[in-house]
This record gives sequence, structure tokens and C-alpha cells, in this order.
Amino acid sequence: MKRVLVIAMAMAALLVLSLLWVGCSGKQEAKQPAPQKTMQPDSTQIAAARAAMNKYITETLVANDSLFPVDSMMGKFDHLHDGTKAMDGEFVSCADVTVGQDTYDVDLYVKDTGGAYAVVKEVLHKKNGEPVNKVLWEK
Repeated sequence: MKRVLVIAMAMAALLVLSLLWVGCSGKQEAKQPAPQKTMQPDSTQIAAARAAMNKYITETLVANDSLFPVDSMMGKFDHLHDGTKAMDGEFVSCADVTVGQDTYDVDLYVKDTGGAYAVVKEVLHKKNGEPVNKVLWEK
């Protein structure tokens, strides 16, 4: 019985030593960024976020003689897409803006800013259906 106990203790010691050896081998794995968290918002949150987008669009059009700025250009606002993505505490929907013959897809990011939803940034996403910025899709 003593012999079995000694063998078991020796095996446990070898296991601990081998784990320590592997842990101290000097190889360190690169830290991966935390995955983006998709939210499961309720319909009230989505409605509030979309209302903030519509308010932002209206205020922008009023301030710019019915034109919507895209980079350094001014264009005609066409429509806000129906879908709304929710991730990392932000809501995102796309607005189409026409400048000359080109159609631009501008992503509007909305956040709850302490009790009120507001657009916190715009990202030019597509020009004529072709991606020019993949910020939204990297999340």
C-alpha cells in the first residue's frame, strides 16, 4: 500500500513539474482582442435609437439648406435603411446620400448618452455599393 502511495505521489510531482516546465517555456501567446458583443436590444431601445437618427438627419438637413454632408461634399439625403445593428452599446443604421451621380452609404452610430439617445459618429461606408470603409463589418 505504501508503495502505491509513493508511486502516486511521484506521478503527481512529475505532473506538477511538467506543467511548470511548459508554463515557463518562454512562449507567450499574443493577446487577441475581445470579441465584439452583439446586444439583444428590445424594441423600445431600437425605436429610441432610430428616433435619434431621424432627429439628427432632420437637424442636419435644416442646418445645411436641405443638404447632407458626406466627407467634404454636400448631397441629397435619400433614406434611412430599415435595419438596425446593435453591438457594443451602439446602434448602427445606414443612410443613403446622393452627390451628383454617386450614392454614398453613411453609417450613423447611436449611443445612450446618459438617458438620451444621440448620434455619436458618422462613418462613410460605401460609394455606389462598393465598400470604402469596413468599420462596421469588422465588428
